[in-house]
Amino acid sequence: HFFGGLVSASKNGEPLPEPPRFAIVTREDIEILDTWNVAGLRGSGSHDVRVRDVFVPAERTVSFIGGAGASEDTPLARIPNGARLAYNKVGVGLGIARAAIDDFVGLATGKIPRFSSTSLRERPFAQRAVARAEARLRGARAFVLEAVEELWAGAGEGAGPSDHQRALLQIACSDAALASAEAVDLVVEAAGTSANWLDSPLERRVRDVKVIRQHV
Repeated sequence: HFFGGLVSASKNGEPLPEPPRFAIVTREDIEILDTWNVAGLRGSGSHDVRVRDVFVPAERTVSFIGGAGASEDTPLARIPNGARLAYNKVGVGLGIARAAIDDFVGLATGKIPRFSSTSLRERPFAQRAVARAEARLRGARAFVLEAVEELWAGAGEGAGPSDHQRALLQIACSDAALASAEAVDLVVEAAGTSANWLDSPLERRVRDVKVIRQHV
């Protein structure tokens, strides 16, 4: 029943030189604007919201974790915002790709392509597509987990990440987003026209995974 948003302090309409904070308001205080009209990730419901003339007491504000002026000294606060925003989007992409591979395996088990007497799962190009998709996805996922675990271990010991660690995490996350899209493309191509139907889960995977790559 609560909604959180990042706000900056102001006086007479002019921003104050204080770091932004999260302000927590009740659901009744916000208006959801139906603006999320997109091709991919429709289910995320990432609409705009409007809040007008709402007073938020200080006890319902918190500092931006890991941001300028943050007062917390916790392992999570020692990990930069950019790093956290990178790997949480990657988790969505990896999940979409995992589901696409599983969808294809289910399809290939029962589908007998036209002008053929054997199921799609018996065709060498289908087996290669699954193999390449699995290798690409699992390799990229392992790299992300390794980079995140290294950052978390350092943060738990009270140290912030080095420039090299931050760079490796960004590389891992960017590559994992690409790997997710590539894995989906591999199985969708092998699925043939079956992936184009609106009632096919593969059709949705294609749209959703491309939106992941468009996030900063």
